[in-house]
Amino acid sequence: MANETKEVVIDRLGHATRSRLVLSHHRVAFLEQRGTLLLADPHFGHHAAFRAVGVGIPADVLDADLRRLTMAVDRFKPQDILILGDVLHMKFAITEEVHASVHRWRSSFRGPVRTLVGNHDRGLDEIAKAWNIEVIGSTFEEEGLHFNHYPNAVANKFVIAGHEHPATVIGSAADGVRLPCFALSEDVAILPAFSGMAAGTSRGIPRGAALFATGPTEVFRVPTSVRKVR
Repeated sequence: MANETKEVVIDRLGHATRSRLVLSHHRVAFLEQRGTLLLADPHFGHHAAFRAVGVGIPADVLDADLRRLTMAVDRFKPQDILILGDVLHMKFAITEEVHASVHRWRSSFRGPVRTLVGNHDRGLDEIAKAWNIEVIGSTFEEEGLHFNHYPNAVANKFVIAGHEHPATVIGSAADGVRLPCFALSEDVAILPAFSGMAAGTSRGIPRGAALFATGPTEVFRVPTSVRKVR
C-alpha cells in the first residue's frame, strides 16, 4: 500500500551536523541521522486533571495520544526517544489508570526514553523512574544542537524546544480551523504540544518563523497570507 502521509524534511538545522529533521503529522519530529524521536509537552494526565474537577473529558484521550505515539514509533523506528519537558500535567492527575496506560506503552518500546524537565513536571523523578524514563535535567546539548523545554536562543547553537504549544489558525475568524504546528526560525525549532488536549496558541511563535501545520495525514507549510493570530 502506498504511503498516503506527507512529511516535511528540513535538511539541516543551523550549522549543526547530522541534523536532518523530519516533521510528522503525529506531532513528533525525527532526527533521522541520529535515530532520535522528539516530542514535546505530552502532559500525561491532562484529561484526568479535568475529570477530577467534574469536566466531562472523554476517558480515552490518553490512550489516543499513546496510540499516536506508537504509530510514530512504527513509522520511524527510532533508536531512542527524547521528550522536551512537561511529561506530566499535574502530579495529582497521575491516577492508577494513567500510570498503567503510560507504563504499558513504555513496556512496548525497548529503546531508551529520556526527558528534560518542564514547568509542569513537579514530582517527576519518582514517576519517571516507575516508567523507566530517564530525567536528564533542564537542558541537553549534542553536536551543535541545544535541547530545552523553553525556546530561548543560545549562542552558536540551534535550539529545539517545546513549551509554547504553537498553533496557527487557517481561514477567517468566523470559520477558521486551529491546527498545531511546528515553528522554525533561523536558530530555534518549536515543536507542537503532543497532548491531544492542547489547543495551542500563536502567542509564543517567533516573528517571521516558518510554520508547518499538522493535519490528519500530513504536515504542510502555512503561507503567510492565510495565517491568523488568535
